[in-house]
Amino acid sequence: MFALIVTIISVFLVAALAIATLYYGGDFVSDGQARAAMTKILQEGNQVVGALELYKADNGGFPSGTSDEIKTKLVAQNYLKQIPSGNWEFRNDFAVRTDLDESACLTINKKVGVNLVPSCTDTAYAGRTLCCSTN
Repeated sequence: MFALIVTIISVFLVAALAIATLYYGGDFVSDGQARAAMTKILQEGNQVVGALELYKADNGGFPSGTSDEIKTKLVAQNYLKQIPSGNWEFRNDFAVRTDLDESACLTINKKVGVNLVPSCTDTAYAGRTLCCSTN
């Protein structure tokens, strides 16, 4: 009987802790999830940029063609196993992620040293190969 009472109290305490964590830790948990998502996007961007740089080193320049043609070249020539998730586009000599909202782009751009969300053709991106834009 004593073991049953201890078990019931333990289950109650665990449930109370779970509820308190959700109630008081909600912002912390959601902030952590947002940071994890941004980190994933930056890692994917680094993979794409690395593939572009390898292509450039091997072929004397960045791949040409439409965004879809560039994606096909990078995968077909084994610079990438697959294009990372999300809407990645290739414009001139850099990769652009275009399916994010402005606050997400601002967070990503700050990580690469641009403290605003300009158009990817803006001079703020001079010398960079990764861009996050809402257009």
